[in-house]
Amino acid sequence: MLAKHSVVPGALLLDSDEWSFYLHHRTPHLNTHPLDFKNIGGKMQELIELAKKALANSYSPYSNFRVASAVKTKSGKTYTGVNIENSSYGLTICAERVAVSKAVSEGDRDIETVVVYTDTDEPTPPCGACRQFIAEFNREANIIIAWRKGVKQVNLKDLLPLAFTGEKLGKT
Repeated sequence: MLAKHSVVPGALLLDSDEWSFYLHHRTPHLNTHPLDFKNIGGKMQELIELAKKALANSYSPYSNFRVASAVKTKSGKTYTGVNIENSSYGLTICAERVAVSKAVSEGDRDIETVVVYTDTDEPTPPCGACRQFIAEFNREANIIIAWRKGVKQVNLKDLLPLAFTGEKLGKT
């Protein structure tokens, strides 16, 4: 429904039932049908292996929750990153943002695929800040969530359907 009294003309306002329905049907179900490690190959497997190898460099002395990421750009180059915690918790940076930042700082902004790897029994998708950060460089990036027991592949648009983009600022 279109909002009659919205501050933003033409804004779509959803009531709680409509919002729940929207989220249920737009949010990928991460715990269903993971891909088997044995059935994936090629570039996806290589990226996962890069992230697994990088995991040893995670600096997570406070949470002991290690996360690693590997990013592939359209140029074909790859970059890795790990979570880096800080005793001032707000200064902690996630693995995905480290890997994307490494690519961007090298002038390689066309992010194609982002792997998030944790050595846990359950999938750990990118946090909201990482989703928004990745969206800055590709709203439709391929996100691979890998953990001890499986792999799940999703599109960033499904994880962050209402991303804030440069278009909102008049920039494209």
